[in-house]
Amino acid sequence: MADEQVDAAGVDPIVGVWQLVGFERVTNGESVPMAEVQGHFVYSADGLFSEAFRIVDAAGCERTVIYAGRYEHGEAGTLFHIPLHHPDPTQVGQRLQRGIAVTSDTYILTSGTPESFVRLTATRLS
Repeated sequence: MADEQVDAAGVDPIVGVWQLVGFERVTNGESVPMAEVQGHFVYSADGLFSEAFRIVDAAGCERTVIYAGRYEHGEAGTLFHIPLHHPDPTQVGQRLQRGIAVTSDTYILTSGTPESFVRLTATRLS
C-alpha cells in the first residue's frame, strides 16, 4: 500500500469491518440524507477492500452498490479504491479518489467535488 497510514501500534486504522450508518448527498452546502441505509465496508491489512450497501431516498428510489478490489492511501485524508470487480466495467482498474477520515470507531468516506459529493458514515464492527 502506498504511503501507509498507521497508528502508534503500527496498524492501519481503516483495516476492519465497518457498518454503514449514514449516507447523504451534499450539493452547494445543502445536505440530503437517505431515508434508509444498510451495508458494510471491509478493508484488509493486505490492501483489499469490498463494499456492499443499499440506500433508499425520501422518494423511495433504491440503489444497491457492490464492488471490490484494492485500496491505496494517498496524501493525508485521501484514499484510492481500485476496483477489480465493479458493476460498471469502465471502472475496473481505475483509481477512484475518495476523501477519508477514520477514528477508532468512525469511518467517513466522501466522493465527488467540493460543490457536489456524497458522504458515507460507518461505525466499526471489528
